[in-house]
Amino acid sequence: MFAHHIWIVVLFWTLANSVATFEMTQIVSWRMRVIPEEQIGRVFGAVRLVALIGVVPGTVVGGYLADAFGARLPVVVSGIAYLLLALVAFLVPQLRRDTR
Repeated sequence: MFAHHIWIVVLFWTLANSVATFEMTQIVSWRMRVIPEEQIGRVFGAVRLVALIGVVPGTVVGGYLADAFGARLPVVVSGIAYLLLALVAFLVPQLRRDTR
């Protein structure tokens, strides 16, 4: 049964990686446009720190949720968190009106 559906997995894996690459390109290019050149290193370092600081607690909490309630709950919680983050970013007027 799995062999018949492997093409679906490959298709969605490729799509997800393509979209993630496009997203990262957009984010990085936006940062390069809006950050003064002499501060790029500091900003990228701070962004990386903030992004990675959630890995350990997220892994621990996700593992606990998966162990206690099943594997679907951490995926749902993560999806909701991403949607909330996107909503917050959308609601920040400075981000919507940026013309740089």
